Amino acid sequence: MWHKPVLILSAVLSLVFFSGQSVYAEKIYKWTDNEGNIHYSDRPNNKEQSEEISVSPGPDQQATDDAKKRKQQQKSTADSLEKERQQREQQRTAEQKKRDAELAEEQARQAETPQGQNIDNTYPRYPRPPNYPRPHPHPPVAVPLPSGGSPARPAK
Repeated sequence: MWHKPVLILSAVLSLVFFSGQSVYAEKIYKWTDNEGNIHYSDRPNNKEQSEEISVSPGPDQQATDDAKKRKQQQKSTADSLEKERQQREQQRTAEQKKRDAELAEEQARQAETPQGQNIDNTYPRYPRPPNYPRPHPHPPVAVPLPSGGSPARPAK
């Protein structure tokens, strides 16, 4: 809670300090001291030789207005693109819901169909393989032939 008063106080103090000064000073001076450090100031230094530096003024009113118009155009373009994106997202969501509903309907229809019945009658589905007789583990035992040497035939 103490952050808000500090921010307000700093904003008021910065307005007081910077309201009388222009952004660009009329003259700027540059000099180098005995240790080789470079200094910049709005007043010339009396001890070392100061060099006056010219500063270009800020942009004119026309350039500022053009920049504001470009910014407004960019903002309107960004807003329209955002609206289009949201519409596409809503459309995708609606399509996904529709697909989910169709899938749920298909699954419900498949759950209602008894297993083994085929819906489209193309190939029968079996719930399990049919019960074929199992093969014998051993071949059948040979029966002795009658004395005639050939198997007995039934009489007609």
